[in-house]
Amino acid sequence: MIFAIDDSDIQIEERPHTILAALGVRDSAAVESALDALKSQFGLLPTDEVKWNGMKPMPQQSREALSQELMTLLHESVPLVVISEGRNKQVAAERLAAQIADFAGKPRSQLAAEPLELIFDKGILDSELGYLQYLHTLAPSPVASASVATVHSHESAAIQLADVLAGFNRLATEIALGRANKNVLL
Repeated sequence: MIFAIDDSDIQIEERPHTILAALGVRDSAAVESALDALKSQFGLLPTDEVKWNGMKPMPQQSREALSQELMTLLHESVPLVVISEGRNKQVAAERLAAQIADFAGKPRSQLAAEPLELIFDKGILDSELGYLQYLHTLAPSPVASASVATVHSHESAAIQLADVLAGFNRLATEIALGRANKNVLL
């Protein structure tokens, strides 16, 4: 299984926090194909990056419809999210690895029998070697032997969907903390 990981940030009680979202997928080619089809449906090019924020402009109604379809794409994945106090993404990534290890160790989990790959958006890990050393401490979990890679988000459909997951969780957290929830008609 591949876990694609992207980040966001949030202020909670006037202190910075890091959000890391991991999107577990079994077939990254199928995710790529589904996202390309969705991009085409909304008039985006295959090279256009899908993000929670910072996408090229589109009408509000189309943007909301695209967001709804992106959430549907997430339905077939394993979504895991960590909110960590501070801006240290490496520490947040370690907490996320522990969460993935916990998930992999659950009864009936098929992850113990398959290799794991953790793909991070560029800029999350300060030290890939240090992160690999941390993963080894999680043995006997399959996360201990996971491969780790870092790519630019525009190179990975799964990371683009992890960005959407991180942004959605940021919004949901802000609403839970009292931010006004605008009503969106879908």
